[in-house]
Amino acid sequence: MILYLIRHGDALPDESVADTQRRLSPLGQRQAAVAARFLRELQPSLDLILSSPYLRARETALAFGQVYRTTKLQTSDQLVPTAHPAQLMAYLQTQSLQTILLVGHEPFMSTAITHLISGRTHTNIEMRKGSMACIGISRMSKEGSGVLSWLVSYELMEKVFEE
Repeated sequence: MILYLIRHGDALPDESVADTQRRLSPLGQRQAAVAARFLRELQPSLDLILSSPYLRARETALAFGQVYRTTKLQTSDQLVPTAHPAQLMAYLQTQSLQTILLVGHEPFMSTAITHLISGRTHTNIEMRKGSMACIGISRMSKEGSGVLSWLVSYELMEKVFEE
């Protein structure tokens, strides 16, 4: 299984709405669009886009949905900021899919990467807004069995498409 993990794009600092309802800023919309285009160059198809139910994550996932038009898009509470990676692993073990995009938040995304590649939850990995990682997993049933193939920032993805 190949997992792509992206932290949602930059969000508007709107104190008039609940944190779960904050929208992407114009920069966040651009980050999501650039990341979707970047991934499409590397991975022509995805089996599933799984997103946190928070609005800014769903908007990021929708940017990928526009690029991967035939891909199923779902939301999951297993990708909220306070979720534990073991819950996500348990869910992924039930899936027979090959390529999945996970859209979520910090500190969950960094913790999930660490858990997938080492079995631990304490992390020194930083997922900035719009950053994306790729992890290959041959045995989903074993914690720490993932291999981090790459971790790339939005700024680097954007440079790829500069003319």
